[in-house]
Amino acid sequence: MRKILLRLDRDIYEAVKYQAMENELPISEAIRMAVKNYMKQTAAEEGLDITTALVRAEVREALAAVEKRLIKILAKATAAAATNMYLSVQCIAAASRRDVAETHLLAQTKAAQYLKAAEE
Repeated sequence: MRKILLRLDRDIYEAVKYQAMENELPISEAIRMAVKNYMKQTAAEEGLDITTALVRAEVREALAAVEKRLIKILAKATAAAATNMYLSVQCIAAASRRDVAETHLLAQTKAAQYLKAAEE
């Protein structure tokens, strides 16, 4: 065991002295126990930090696979929407002699109005 010189504020010294008397220990032993408990708690918290970092890394890895899958789904959905829009424009052109761009803009406006009304 190593010997050290330790200075404590009066209120801390009185609290340590009280605890030592309560447990029938010398003050030096009460201080050793307090330091030991503090070191155990710090080590446990650092271990928790390491565990937390490992869990976060695993979660990120799992989410990366999900993110890649969602990107593929979004790309397919975008291609399907573009194809649908092209086919709609072709159908409008074939079915009527109206201006296709004007009809498409009108359809977009009506769809936006419908979505706003559905939200309310």
